Amino acid sequence: METPRFEVIGLRLPVIEEPTDLARLIVEAAEEQAGGIRDGDIIVVTSKLYLKSVGEVIDLSRVRPRLAARIIARICGKNPVETELVLRCTKRILAVIPLEVSKSVARALAEFSADPERAKEVIKSIGALLLVVTKNNLVALDAGLDYSNLPPGKAIAHTIDFDEAARRLRQRIEELSGKRIGVVLTDTESLLVYRPCSIDIAVGASGIPVVSRKFAELDVYGKPKFGGVDCIADEVASAAALLMGQTSERVPVVIVRGLNLPRIDEEVKRFCRERGRRFSAKMWLKTALARLVFALSSFSRE
Repeated sequence: METPRFEVIGLRLPVIEEPTDLARLIVEAAEEQAGGIRDGDIIVVTSKLYLKSVGEVIDLSRVRPRLAARIIARICGKNPVETELVLRCTKRILAVIPLEVSKSVARALAEFSADPERAKEVIKSIGALLLVVTKNNLVALDAGLDYSNLPPGKAIAHTIDFDEAARRLRQRIEELSGKRIGVVLTDTESLLVYRPCSIDIAVGASGIPVVSRKFAELDVYGKPKFGGVDCIADEVASAAALLMGQTSERVPVVIVRGLNLPRIDEEVKRFCRERGRRFSAKMWLKTALARLVFALSSFSRE
């Protein structure tokens, strides 16, 4: 029996400052660093690199905050320009996370820095994070607003349809390489609600299944499984992130080779569904009742 395995190959690309043919750069880099692109390869690309390649970099000096942005910024302790950019990409605000007020979060983040004082300054400069539903139906902190690895005064955010972007990039790479591939566009998202850390997720995909479809299939003991709907695109993104890193690694493209996924063209945003108010009300009511019963049972045991 053959041992299951796959490869993860990082590609180094030149720094992109102007709009460029990203697909050609990827194909050329793959020829030099990975033996070329092969059928079945999944090309994982940071959304930041894609946005830079199509000229979707925001000049902060040209952003004029509207009244709503100024009010929300004052309430949250955020920069009004940042808040304006977040609102432009936002469909709904889910929560405000004040970092300075949340001392536990601030302490946890500072703990993971080689320079705790610098970490405190970064936290202070941000003030608060807005957890939002973007216009692409993604749940993201500050709508994906990011300044890292960009020139001063520049930023990127979730300003485009990443599924459509992944489709166009896949078609162009296939045109240049003659191979059938998949493409995943990624972004880094925080897990502050659960852990003081982050993970890379898929924000756009083309040519691969976004999720697996094995719900209720039988396990090794013949029992139907409650599960089996794995987030394949997110898992691919996370595997690639081990090479991409977050700071100065300079590996914005990764080839994931050997997964042998079926050829399906579906969108990430299809699986980012907002629950209705009726569902939410029922969920919160049952949660409150369960917590009450649990608290009473704990009290009675004492």
